[in-house]
Amino acid sequence: MKCYLWISIFLISKLSFSQEASNFTLKAPDSLSAQSQPLKLWATQYYIPSLKSSGSILFRDAKGKAMGVFADTCGYCKAALEGTVYITDSLGKVILLNVAGNGTVPFIDCRACSTYRDSKLDRENWGSKVWVKASGYGLGVKNYKLVPYRTIAVDPTQIAYGSVIYIPLARGVKIKLPTGEEVVHDGYFFAGDTGSAIKGTHIDVFTGIQSGNPFVSFLKSKPQETFQAFVITDSALINQMKQLHLK
Repeated sequence: MKCYLWISIFLISKLSFSQEASNFTLKAPDSLSAQSQPLKLWATQYYIPSLKSSGSILFRDAKGKAMGVFADTCGYCKAALEGTVYITDSLGKVILLNVAGNGTVPFIDCRACSTYRDSKLDRENWGSKVWVKASGYGLGVKNYKLVPYRTIAVDPTQIAYGSVIYIPLARGVKIKLPTGEEVVHDGYFFAGDTGSAIKGTHIDVFTGIQSGNPFVSFLKSKPQETFQAFVITDSALINQMKQLHLK
């Protein structure tokens, strides 16, 4: 009887933790100085663009095989920049593709797109991306699921993958989930992705299908516009956030 009771309590607690993390209802840290390490960061935003299959540039898998969907130069480069893309094929089926790495040669030169002609980002690599079909919102590093408003891309030399970051300016901000539900953010983010443009104290906040900026108080997209954040060291909270990102 005691064994069954313990198992029940464990399962309820685990479910509660999962719900807290997915519903943005995690409690604020009791003491940031005792449970965290301070950081000074600057932030940009990334999201999943949507394209209708058109143009002449094929999306290819890691073996170089055509995947049956196309884009024009700017569309392809946008998908490569974001790392994930929804594409509606000729039959009306929506396919989610995730970057799987770089091919041996570039398919296109993204400098040919007017949007990126003068960009200082690493455009040369975008045209050689290869892809894999994915589900949900795609995958980040270490096969972590991308979770809207939770996942951030980081430079692992600055912030280790799997870390939990608390941003005080994000706490209390109203966000609109992909379901249409509005919730209040609790300030916690998970380092579950990276990117070629993410260097040093730069983080990239994943917002799912939302292209608008919900975090205007700190997401300024300028290196000089820094804000305070904290690396959380509470093992229970780290595990909650990690479980949310596991496949």
